[in-house]
This record gives sequence, C-alpha cells and structure tokens, in this order.
Amino acid sequence: MKQRRRYSFMTFTVIFCCLMFMQRNSLASAELTATDECNYETLDESLLMTLSNEQNFSSTKLLSCTFKKLPKTFPLASAKNLENLKIICDRIFIAENAGKSNFFDSFENLRNLFLENCDGNFLRNFNSLKSLNSLTIRNYRTFWGRYDDVMDDIGSTNDYEPFDNLQNIKSLDISDNGIGELHRNFFCDFHKLNFLNLSSNQIYNLTNFQFSSTPIKNCVFSMSYLILTNNQLNFLPFSFFSNFVNLKVLRLNRNSISFIENFVFSNLKQLDMLDLSENKIQSIQPELFDNLQNLRTLNLEKNAMKILPPEILANLKKLELLNLSSNFLSSNWINFMTFKNLFNLRLLDLSYNKLTALENSIFADLKALEVLDLKNNLIESIGMDTFANLTSLSTLVLSHNFIKNVNFSLNSLANLNVLSLDFNEIYSVEKHLVANSMKLVDLHLNNNKFFRVPSFVENFQYLKFLDLGENFIKNLSDLENLPNLKYLYGLRLTENQIEILEKNQFIHLKNLQIVNLSKNRIRHIDRETFAANEFLQAIRLDGNSIRNIDYMFENLTQLVFLNISENLLEVFDYENFPKNLQFLDISKNQINVIKNPNEISQNLKTLNLNYNQLTEISAFVLPRNLEDFYLQSNLIEKISPYTFLKKPFLKTVDLKNNKIAHLNENALRISSTKNDEKLPEFLLAGNPLICDCHLKWMWQDNVNSNNMNSPIGKNFDIENPEQFPYLLEEEAHLDEARNYPSYAAQKMDDFDNNYPPIMDQSYGNNIDYLKSQNNAIRTQPKIIDFDQMTCSFGNNYKEKIPIRRLNPNLFLCKYTNVCMKNCQCCENFSCDCQQKCPDRCNCYHNTNWDVNFVNCSSTNYTKSLPILIPMESTHLHLDGNYFETIKDFTFIGRRALRILYMNNSHIQQITNRTFFGLKNLELLSLKNNELQQLNGDEFNELESVKYLFLQYNHIKFIECKTFVQLRQLQVLKLNGNMLMTFDLLFLPQNLVQLDISDNLLECDCELIKSIKVHNAIDYQDTLKCHPNQTINEYFYVMNETNFCNEKLALENIFFFEKNLPIFLIVFLSCLFLIVLIFIFNQRIMFCCYKKFNLRFFSKRNDKNKFFDGFLVFSKKDENFLIDEFLKYFETEGNYYKFFLFFHDFSIFNEQILKNCENSQKIVLFLSENFLKNEWKKIEFKKIFYEILKTKKRKKLVIVFLDNFENKNFDPELKLLLKTNFILKWSEKLFWEKFKFFLPSLNRGSQMPPQQIPQQLQPSSHHDPENFCQNFHLNNLHNNHHHPSPQRNLTSIHI
Repeated sequence: MKQRRRYSFMTFTVIFCCLMFMQRNSLASAELTATDECNYETLDESLLMTLSNEQNFSSTKLLSCTFKKLPKTFPLASAKNLENLKIICDRIFIAENAGKSNFFDSFENLRNLFLENCDGNFLRNFNSLKSLNSLTIRNYRTFWGRYDDVMDDIGSTNDYEPFDNLQNIKSLDISDNGIGELHRNFFCDFHKLNFLNLSSNQIYNLTNFQFSSTPIKNCVFSMSYLILTNNQLNFLPFSFFSNFVNLKVLRLNRNSISFIENFVFSNLKQLDMLDLSENKIQSIQPELFDNLQNLRTLNLEKNAMKILPPEILANLKKLELLNLSSNFLSSNWINFMTFKNLFNLRLLDLSYNKLTALENSIFADLKALEVLDLKNNLIESIGMDTFANLTSLSTLVLSHNFIKNVNFSLNSLANLNVLSLDFNEIYSVEKHLVANSMKLVDLHLNNNKFFRVPSFVENFQYLKFLDLGENFIKNLSDLENLPNLKYLYGLRLTENQIEILEKNQFIHLKNLQIVNLSKNRIRHIDRETFAANEFLQAIRLDGNSIRNIDYMFENLTQLVFLNISENLLEVFDYENFPKNLQFLDISKNQINVIKNPNEISQNLKTLNLNYNQLTEISAFVLPRNLEDFYLQSNLIEKISPYTFLKKPFLKTVDLKNNKIAHLNENALRISSTKNDEKLPEFLLAGNPLICDCHLKWMWQDNVNSNNMNSPIGKNFDIENPEQFPYLLEEEAHLDEARNYPSYAAQKMDDFDNNYPPIMDQSYGNNIDYLKSQNNAIRTQPKIIDFDQMTCSFGNNYKEKIPIRRLNPNLFLCKYTNVCMKNCQCCENFSCDCQQKCPDRCNCYHNTNWDVNFVNCSSTNYTKSLPILIPMESTHLHLDGNYFETIKDFTFIGRRALRILYMNNSHIQQITNRTFFGLKNLELLSLKNNELQQLNGDEFNELESVKYLFLQYNHIKFIECKTFVQLRQLQVLKLNGNMLMTFDLLFLPQNLVQLDISDNLLECDCELIKSIKVHNAIDYQDTLKCHPNQTINEYFYVMNETNFCNEKLALENIFFFEKNLPIFLIVFLSCLFLIVLIFIFNQRIMFCCYKKFNLRFFSKRNDKNKFFDGFLVFSKKDENFLIDEFLKYFETEGNYYKFFLFFHDFSIFNEQILKNCENSQKIVLFLSENFLKNEWKKIEFKKIFYEILKTKKRKKLVIVFLDNFENKNFDPELKLLLKTNFILKWSEKLFWEKFKFFLPSLNRGSQMPPQQIPQQLQPSSHHDPENFCQNFHLNNLHNNHHHPSPQRNLTSIHI
C-alpha cells in the first residue's frame, strides 16, 4: 500500500513538473514571438522634436513594434514599465481589427506613444493610457477621414470618446495625415496640451477648427507650440488665434497665405517666434505686429511683398532675428522707419530683393546687429555713414550687386570679421574708409574690376583669406608693399591676367599655406618665387602656359598638393618635386619623358598624367607608395614587364585610350595577393589591342571570374541559330588585305557549340584554369572595365570585338613554317605534318593548334589555288581572287577544314569532285561568284555543312535534289540570283533559314503556297514574284491572296471561250432532251418500268397502309370486277390487297373513310353503269368527294371499262379526267400500266385473312349491311374455280 502511494506521489510530481515546463515554454514562445515583432531603439532627434520642450525623459529607449493583426493584449510582460512605444500597423491591420480591445491596459507608465499607418478604430483603445504625455499619429496619406467617427463633436451620439481620459497629454503630433478639418471640441479633451503639430496636412480653412474668440465651455487652449507648416491655408481671418494667449511658437510657413487680417495676432502677447515664410503674402497690415512685444524671431522670406509699411516693426523691441529675403522690396519702402526701435536685432537678412540704394540712417537703431546680408540686390550707392552705428557687426555681405566704388565708411566696424564685396563692379576702394577694420579675417573681392592688388588690404593685419580671383590683375609686384599680411593663410588669384611670377613677390606672406594661381597667363616662374613660403601645403598653377618648373618647389617641404595641369611641360622629373608631396596633377601637358635618374623614393599617393604624350611606362617611374596612377589618353605603346610589381598600396591605374597593341602577361603583374584581399583596379578600355595569343591570359583571368558555372565563349548574345548568319555578312573584305582571321570566322567559331576540336579539351582546360585561379594567390590586377575592352585582328581591320565575347581559341599567333613534333619529313618539299604557310598568305594558330587559320584573301591568285595549303588547316580564306574553275580533288586530305571562304573569286563552275574529302566542313561561302547552275551532285561530299552561302551569283537552275544530302544544313542563302522557280520539297529538315529573295521567281501558285507555309524562309514579307516572266511587274508573295484565284479564273475563261461551240451544242441537246422527257414523262417512266422494272420519282411504299388500292365501282359491274379483274391478280401470284367499295350510299359510316386512308391508291372504274347509276346520285358524289379529300395530293387511277371516245361528260367529271391518270380496259398493255400506277409491291408483306387488323376485319353478324361482305370473302377464299391451299389475294368487298 505504501509502495502504491509512493508511486502515485512520484507520478503526480512528474505530471506537475511537465505542466510547469509546458507553461514556461508557452510563455517563452509568446515572449519570443513578441520579440520577433518588436525591437528596441533609441529616440532619435526627429522624434524628440515632436515632443514638448517642457517634458523630461527618464528613458530614451524606444520599443518599436510592427503588427499585422492587433493582439488583444500586449505580448510582452515588460509593458508595465515601458515609457516609450512606437507601433507600426500593416495594411491587413486596417481590415481585420475594429472596435475596442484591451491592448493598452497593461501600459500603466507609458508616457510617449507613436502610431504609424494605424486605422482610426485603433484610437478607441486609449482609455487606459492615463499617464500618456505625448501622442504622435501619422499615416503619410489621405486617410484621416476614417477618424471622423472617433473625433466627433461634443454633441455627437457616440458613446465612447477616445481621448476622455488623456488629461495629461502635453504633446500631440498629428502631422502627415491628410487632415482637412477637425471639430473645435476635439482639442478640449487635452487640458494640458502644450505642443500641437498639424503640419503636412490638407488644412485650407482654419475657421473649421473654431479657434475664435467665442468662448467654449470647459475648453481652454493652453498651447505654447502650434505648427501648421505645409498645409493649404490661403488667409488668416480676424482674431483667429485670440484664445491662444500662451502661444510662444507659431509656424505658418509653406502655405499659400496671401492675406492676413489686421489684429489676427493681437492676443499672442507671449509669442516668441513667428514663421510666415514661403507663402504668397503681398502686403501686411500696419498694426499686424503691434501686440507682439515679446517676439524675438520673425521670418518673412520667400513671399511676394513689395510694400512694407513704415514702423510696422516699431513695437518689436525684443526682435533678434528678422528675415525679409527673397521678396520684392525696394528702397522706397526700406528706410530708417522700417527698422526703428529694433535695438536688440542681431541678424538682418535683406538678400534677394530689389534694393538700389542704402541711405545713411537706415540702420541707425541697429546697434546690436551682428550679421547683415544684402546680397543679390540692385544696390549701386551706399551712404557714407550707412554702417556708422553698426558697431557690433561681424559679417557684412554685399555680394552680387552693382557697386562700383567703395566710398562708404567701414571705420566704425571694429568687430567686422567677414566682408564680402564679390560679384560687383568695384575698381577702387578709398583706403582711409577702411582704416579701422582691424579684425577682418575673410575678404572677398573676386569677380570685380581690379587691375592691381588693392592697397587698402594692408590695413587688415589679421586677414587670413583674401580672394582676388576673376579680376584683371596682371602683376603681383604690389604684394611686396604689403608687409602687414603676415597672418594670411589662403590667397586666391585664379582667372586673372598674371604672366610672370617673380622673386620675392610672396616674401611678406610668411604663413601662406594655400595659393591658387590657376587659369592665368603665367609663362615663367622664378625659381625663388616661393622660397620664403616654407609653410605652403597646396598650390594650383593649372591652366597656364608654364614650360619649365625645374627646382621651383624643392624647398617646400610641407607641400602635399600640387596641380600644374593644362600647361606646356614636356619633361616630368621627380627631382623637381618635394618628397612629401602626396597629390600631383600634371595632366594635359606635353610630357613625353618621365625622369627618375636617382630612383628617388617618393611619398606620392596620387599621380595624374592623363592627356600627355608618354609612349612607354617602366618600373622606375612609379613611387613605391603610389595609390592612384592616371595615364589616360597618352600615346603609350609599351608597358615594361613588372612595372607594377612591389607597389603594395596600389589601388587604381587608369590606362584607357592609349596605343597599347600588345600586352604581355608580366606587364601588369602585381605582387602576390591573397584571394580575400582587394586587388588593384586597372582600366584598359580604348586601347587598340590585337587579338593575338599574347592576350589570352587576360581572357582567362577575367572572363567569368565571378561565375565559374556560366558558359564560356557564348558571344554576341545570340539565342537562335537562325539569327547568326546575319553576322556572317561582315566577312567580305575585297579591297584590303587581311592580316588576321576574319571577324565572321571568329564569330562562327564562337557561336557554334558543336565543334569537337574546339569544345572538347580546350574549353575544359580554360574552365579548370579559371577555377584554379579563383582559389589561388592572384598575381594579376582586377580589370574593372574588361566588358568595354575590345581588340581587332590586325591594324588593317577596323572592326573591334569585345574581348569578353571572344572564343579563347581565336587568340591566334602568326606562323610561316612550323614543323610539328614527331614530324620526320620537314626537309622534303611536300610534307603533310609540316605547317608551311603558302606564298602571299598569312597563317595563324592558337596555342593548342585547334585553330589553324590560313588567310589567302585578295592575294591575286589566278586560275589555280595556292600550292601546299597546310593539311591541318581549319579555316581557309580564298576569297577576293580570280579562279574561274576549281579543279577536282583540290581539297583532298584537308579533313580538319571547317570554314572555307571562296566568295568574290569569279568562280564559274564547280563539279561533284570539287569538295571531295571535306567531310567536316561546316561553312562554305561561294557568294558573289559567277555560278550559273547546280546540277545536283556538287555538294554530296559535304555531309557536315551547316552554312552554305550562294547568294549573288548568276544561278538560273538548281536541280531539285541538290541539297538532299546536306542533312546538317541549317542556313542556305540563294538571294540575288536569277532563279525563276525553286522546289522547296527537297530541302533538309534541319534547315532553319532560307533566303531566296531578289530572284526572278515566277508567280507559280504551287510555289506561292509552299513559301507561305515554309517556316525557314527569310524576308517573306518582301519576297517578290514576277507574273508571266515580266521583270518590271511583280507581286509581294505574302500579301498576294487573289493572284492564284484570278489566274485560275483567267484559265477557266480561256478554256470556256475555246470550247464555246461544243458547250453550246451540249447545252441545246440537254435542253431538248429535258423538253422531251417533260412531254413524254409518263411513257418514258412506263417503258423503264416495263423493261427494267424501274420506277422514277415515285415515293416509297407506306408500310403503315394496309391496302394497296381502294376500288370504287358500280354494283352492276361487280361480277366483271371479280371474275376478270381480281382473278388476274390471284392467278398471276401478285400479292396485292384491295378494298372493294360499292354501296347504295344510303348508309355511310366513318369506317369507310378509315379504310380509304389505309389505302395507298384510289381506283375508279368508270362505266356506263357507273354514269347512269352511282354518278347521278348526290349521296354518292358527296361520299366520293369525302373519299378524295383523304388523298389530297395523290392522283386517282381512272379505268375506262367502256368506250367513251365521243362521250360528253359533265363538268365535274371532266375535271377529274383532266387531272388524274386514265387507263382503258381494252388497251394491250393494260395490266402493266395498271401495276405501274400502283405502288411497288412489297413481297414480304403477304398477310392471310386471319391476320387482317381488327379494325378492318369484317363483322361476323349477318346483318343486311354486312352479308355481302361475308359472302364475298368466303366466295373468294373458299369457292373459287381454282382452289389452292393458300390464297395470294386478300380482298374486302363491301
């Protein structure tokens, strides 16, 4: 028992521990999830600026969270102590969250809250934030309209007000929300609000905010900071800010305010700063600023003010900063009364206005002014004592005006540090007017009209920077008379007319460190010009005409920057420059020699030798510490090996646009660099490099160095094989001898991936090489413009090829006679293994001899080909010669030949043995020759050819099977010949491009149809055909849709005209035959029936009809009918069924009509008895016509039993006789004609009497009406004279 309790206790303990562990993990996971969404940041300056200045921060740590879906409670347990929180809402948040939640319930101490892109419904959750001091809400789009329901008026019916419990809010930032208006009671919820930011919204009318003098119950505006920047305000109404009695900062800049009513700021007595800049204010009411006694900053820049009322600023006695720049104020409105009583003003900006003159007393009250900016006005005259009272002035800017003479006094400006008189028209300054400006440090006199160094600068003994650039100074000898400028630090004399720098001209400028003498006319500089300036650090002498600088700078030990570009120097000698020089720009001179005889070790880091005339670079010209070396646009042809070796700090070398043709691998060799170290960057584009074997190392080192798996040798971005032949058109060179491989041959090799001699081993070696280089120590720099580098195949070949796109096997080397290894016959005249270049030809090979290029283009060979073409040739160019005919077996043994050009060689004939042995040939060009026909077997040996060019010959005929054997053919060009027809059915299936344009094709319909459906034909839209062998007349094949139809129509018309008599005879004969048939149709049909048992135009038997005939006759003819008529059918074995109808017609029932409807024909036996008896009875006629109605569209068969030749019938009977069939009993062929009118006999329809349908069975009762029926049935079937076991005739006789 105890043991059980022990086990149960242990089980309980384990379960409890597991539950606690699971709960801990769940809390940890929740904390982790929250951490994934939230990050701690530090409050930056932009966020701090949104808060009130009165607020103190105990913590600057900010928790920033991004939510896609608002959780019901905050996921972090530390929310209770959090003071600063930023929430960024996702778009999904807007759609999925609405209504009130408990999200903020745990934030008891939250003081600063920032919300971005959150829905207005989120504001319903602020009820618990009782400690909140600062609230920032930003949506960055026009989205504020969603807040209308939560920011409603007092009178709203909303039960929940979001800001009811935010009594401690001091700072509210709702900028960047697209707000157009807010209800006036919105701000009444914030009783302690001190800072309000409404900037970057869409507020255009402040009256919507109800900030007026009308008191609002329980609503006090205690704000000190109100920002309305970047809205759409256009005017400020009267007493608008009257309730903001505590306002200190008011920003209304970047609006469209054009009018401000008077006294609008009358109650803002505490206002310290007012910003009205970047509006459209044109005028200001005179009393607008009267009550702003505490205003210290007033900004009115970038408005449209032309008028400024006098004494408008008179009551602003505490004003310190006044900005009136970028308006249209003129001297008529800026005078003494404008700045009256501004005793504390420290900065006054009147720049970019229309001032033309300054009167003496204009600044009389501005004794505290420190900065006065008057640049970019139209000032021409200044009063003598204009600046007399500005004793505190430290900066005076008069730049960009029209001042010609400084005749105003600056003697009272004892504290002046900066004086800017640049961009005026000053040519003289009266020295005594600036005698007491002893503290002047910066003096700007550039862009004036000084012809010599002004002597008045002698008065400024503390001057550090003097700018005399852009004047007309020719001589600097006046500097020798200025001994007081011993503190001068920088001297700017650029763009003057100085020609000579003489000795001792800078002798008094002991502390000079920077001098700019660029863009003058200096031709000569004395060696001791800068001898006294030992502290010089930077000199600019660029843009002059200096030819010699020998030993000019040797004593300037602190010189680090020297620019002598754009001069006429021819020699660069390191001995002429101090060792501590770090930057030297000597570009755009005429330097052709670099001297360093003593191999001086320099500290030079940047050397710019661009745009000179250097032809060679060797190792000794580069200082060891060099970092950046610029040699662009020189005449450099050679770089000595190891020039850049042991330069450990080298970063950039620019060798673009030189004359480098051959670049040895060691020419750019650098010190060994590990793979993880940054390589020096070289620029080599724009050099006329030759695509020879000496360049292959560069391709291997740079192509695909960043991607070893990308294909190599894929050039020109060709994706489809059918596009490639267009590139091959560049291979024809008729007038110039080619010393290197054809561009087209190069592209051919590069494009095709199916060249085993090239692709198998060589490419694999290249890839292996690149991979090994990627992991090894690098000894070559990084060529950053390798994609722009090009090379060409010789000096006479102008086409430049991107090196990156070259096939590495086409970096070829020239040879004349090479004896291959293991070749034992090289001493003989003819040796297959000896690679001997034919006379007048140029031969090249790649490093692996996979490409053996023999170029005999345009070498004046006539009649016969060159002798001893190398057996291992892969590319053979024989174009541009004069052969006429090519002998049989000319190329036998050249099994490696893949490319053969024989275009432009006047070839007139080729045979079936001309290309014998060229099993591996893939491209054959015979264009621009004189071939006239192809007989079908000329290319049978070329089983591997893919590209065949036969354009621009005189070919008139091509045997249809000429190209059948060329199963690998992809491109065939026959354009520009004289073909009149061409069979497309016998072309190889692999053909992807066919050009037959510019021929004399006939407009053959079959050819046109073939062209339209053939996918390989080029230029289909412009392909022409010529009708009727007319050259001048043509059709566009693809656009011509009616030609074949018209041609067929014309042929038909011609045929019809030719055979018109025959057609006419046939037509008349047919017409006559039709008339005869129409007239004698019954006889003709009867004859056919009689002879051949054929019926024409007769309907099929109705199988639903039981009787074949409904017989109508006279009672007196009954015996005749039974004994003669019906007996015939029974004895002849004809299986017809008739219904015999006769009656006294006093009784008539519907059964008779039903029997008539079940009969296929009605037969009327017309006799004298019938005419005298039944036909005269009205009852019979009535019944008879009822019977006829059942057969509306079927004619009667009327049998004449008597002779009625002269008989006159009544009209009714005449009509019947006229419209129905008539037979005569006395006719010879009566029975045949009668059966002809009857329906076809169905032999399988025999039905004995017992199988007669019930509705047609005769009644068994012996009533007077039916006794005849029974009698005759029995008589017919039982008492006949010729009894038989089974009767063939079924008759019903009524």
